[in-house]
Amino acid sequence: MTQPIKSRLACYKPLLTRSALRKPTKMEGFRPVFFLCVMNCIMYVYGIDKVPGESIEFKPPEGCKTAGSTLSHRLKDDSIVPVSYYNSSDGLWKPQPSYERRLILSGSITLTDINMNDDGLYEFTCKSGRNNLPISLKVIRLLYEPSVVAGGNVTFPYSYVTAGDTRTFKVQRNGICVFELNFTSGNKTVGTRFQGRLSLSPEWKSHGNLSLTLEGVTEEDQGVYLFSIEELHVKQKDAMRLKVVPSVPGPERRNDTTSSSPEHEDGSHLKTPPEHTTCIVIIVVLACALVGAAIVCIGCIVYIVRLRTRRPRGAEPRLDVNMSLLGDHPVPQPNGNAVP
Repeated sequence: MTQPIKSRLACYKPLLTRSALRKPTKMEGFRPVFFLCVMNCIMYVYGIDKVPGESIEFKPPEGCKTAGSTLSHRLKDDSIVPVSYYNSSDGLWKPQPSYERRLILSGSITLTDINMNDDGLYEFTCKSGRNNLPISLKVIRLLYEPSVVAGGNVTFPYSYVTAGDTRTFKVQRNGICVFELNFTSGNKTVGTRFQGRLSLSPEWKSHGNLSLTLEGVTEEDQGVYLFSIEELHVKQKDAMRLKVVPSVPGPERRNDTTSSSPEHEDGSHLKTPPEHTTCIVIIVVLACALVGAAIVCIGCIVYIVRLRTRRPRGAEPRLDVNMSLLGDHPVPQPNGNAVP
């Protein structure tokens, strides 16, 4: 079982002490530095790269299922953030309040929906004294998330200072080489499944344009691509997530020149049932009849109103007198004769 970091360093303490009691030789002078470098490398053996939105699983070491055992997140300022703790009463790992919605707890601890602030070291602290080496989680920023239909082409935009640089530009997917370029020699290496489909911008040397174009994209090309500039150590690392949309099969061509009916998304034709056609015709006829009847009614009303308001040319306006207002006296006649 892997020992804790402090106990492993204690194994080398006698060697370092004995070396300090006598004058060291040239080779012995480098021994402490060598041991520190080895331990520094061991610290990052368990380094894992992830991009935002992904998940990571932490497996508790044997003997860590005791009360007081915890999983902690060590930040860059060396502060500790508790992630989960072991509850001996029910024998289950429990999330800390700030991680309740992002932890899947079973025999292991899975942190979901990773974000940039999850970057750092994760350590199990077991009361039994049997800890494991910390896990270094490196959250890589996601520069671009292109989406392309299967069979199409996609370009991954990327740039870096290439003038006077001796490092190597690398692109990987699932730990497999996609593309490599040495800035000094200009030698290029293309991964097996990408040969004949991947091309680099011709301006990589003059303008630092390291954009890659992938042709004939397939559904198997979907995933996260890691872009890095490295030599003995990684100088810069970024990520891009490619999403491939399955292509929709096109409609079958007919021999005649008649227009085709509408289609479903899967390419099948949409056919209108006969009963639906009959209903549509009846509705259209009724609508036309109603509109025609409304027009006729409006025309008749306008005609009648115009007849009532029209009078003959030159006619004097009529003066209607109510005869009952004159009483019982006779009205004089226009010929001058009195009425008896």
